[in-house]
Amino acid sequence: MTDTKIEKQFEEIQTTLRKMSRRENSWRLIIWRGILFGIGSTLGAVIILYSLLIILQKLEVLPGVGTIFQRITPLIEQSLKR
Repeated sequence: MTDTKIEKQFEEIQTTLRKMSRRENSWRLIIWRGILFGIGSTLGAVIILYSLLIILQKLEVLPGVGTIFQRITPLIEQSLKR
């Protein structure tokens, strides 16, 4: 390879890296990532709590441990209402 080809490829690499850096440091992108992370975290927590609530309601009928689950279920329902 000649020196001019190497220099041209080096400049193309630098240009590509600058574009990628601008994209990664964009304040709009950072804000959107934060918003989507918050929404995803909230939805994930709600799904997990709701699933736990359903499981606990099913386990209330078991003898012995049913009373424990009957006490826990209202606490989870209150946290879901918040």
